[in-house]
Amino acid sequence: MGFRLEVDMIEPVHSWLSSQVEHVKTEFRTPWGYCDLVGCTLSRRRVSKRLGLHQRESIGSLEKVDLLWQVPDEGSGHSTDAEKLAACYAPWRDSAVVVEDIALLEERGFVVRDSKGGLQKRNGWFPLHKRLIAIEAKLTRVEESMWQAARHLAYADESYVALPSRLAWRTLKSRREGEFRQLGIGLLAVTDQAVRVLIKSRNPSDRDPVLQAHCVERFWRLQVTGNST
Repeated sequence: MGFRLEVDMIEPVHSWLSSQVEHVKTEFRTPWGYCDLVGCTLSRRRVSKRLGLHQRESIGSLEKVDLLWQVPDEGSGHSTDAEKLAACYAPWRDSAVVVEDIALLEERGFVVRDSKGGLQKRNGWFPLHKRLIAIEAKLTRVEESMWQAARHLAYADESYVALPSRLAWRTLKSRREGEFRQLGIGLLAVTDQAVRVLIKSRNPSDRDPVLQAHCVERFWRLQVTGNST
């Protein structure tokens, strides 16, 4: 049976993704738009480490994650201060906003002060996840979905295009196969009852660590509360 609408593909793809990872989000927002589905499994050991540091709250926005990553790790022998951090973002962010964000990160236990008052990051749990998968589901627009999936490799460990089974098999036997493999994106063949991996996504080496950390962070509350979606 074929699919009339793209939304009809979401249920079997969601089911397949849920078999691969612990948590799944639909309509996952990224800096360039929305991804149909993103799934994540967090590392239990690193989750325990973070909870042991009393860091139950989320870090917050992408800007806050980026700010935290500018702070040297606790025990590294290095530290920074609010003035230096604010200077990193001038003139794009107001220094007062940076100071407010630092205060919030301190309040949530992500930033501490050394004996001289310098700022350090309490870490030891990064990266927090074990697996992060992005999926774009399309009925027909193969080229568009390819480039969307390729962009998701900026944060995801694996990125797939999900197509109706017949179109997916035709794509596999066309010149598109080489393009999928060159881009490192995977291909899924979808029916109303099953999903089959035709091309396995390749784990990229040039992900943006801050963007990835931010995306993984959005699954933190699901882990803490025990929800799966």
